[in-house]
Amino acid sequence: PSLNEGKSLIDTIESIKKQDIKSTLFIDVLIEDKTDTSFAHLKQRYKGFKYNEYFKIAKNRRLRLHATGFKLKNEKVNAVAKTVQTKYVAFLDADHRATKSWLSDSINVLAQTETKIVQSKRGPLSLSNIFKLWDSLQNHIGNEVVNRFLSLLGHTTYFTGTTCVFETELIRDQGLPDSITEDTYLTYQMFSRGEKISYNANSGSYEEMAPEGW
Repeated sequence: PSLNEGKSLIDTIESIKKQDIKSTLFIDVLIEDKTDTSFAHLKQRYKGFKYNEYFKIAKNRRLRLHATGFKLKNEKVNAVAKTVQTKYVAFLDADHRATKSWLSDSINVLAQTETKIVQSKRGPLSLSNIFKLWDSLQNHIGNEVVNRFLSLLGHTTYFTGTTCVFETELIRDQGLPDSITEDTYLTYQMFSRGEKISYNANSGSYEEMAPEGW
């Protein structure tokens, strides 16, 4: 899901394109419509660009700038999840950069733990000022310490809103909730279903933090 990320969205796409997994990846950038600020940059960056259609950007990599008609994250994801045909679906917010083994590590965790959803670790791209550090304390230090501790104890962990992989059938059936705290709400929904959220402590993503001007 993306909302007016502009040129920086290309870095996110490239981090997914460079995943070490060999199977074909279908990369959907979920926007509202072509007024999104990333549109012109993607059209300039990728040869053979097609709007609302998959096109090849590398071997076994297909990209689609998908105009969903929705602005909210959960509406975008839920609309597209219904059409996904692959076994797994992965979520990465547009201001994140995935580490190279994120997908392969996550799928291995799903197989080893016999779970249907895995949350991966998250970290900051930069901690160059006090505002970025403050932002990261909760989003990364807090969440990751708790999830790592729960994982070591063999308990279910928490969905933190992005950098996760689901079995497609599960997210298609459940969907992202219509809540400003969709991460917490979805975690409770998984608990209620009896689903365990596993944790990938080896790889994940790094995200942009509070703007320099703050």
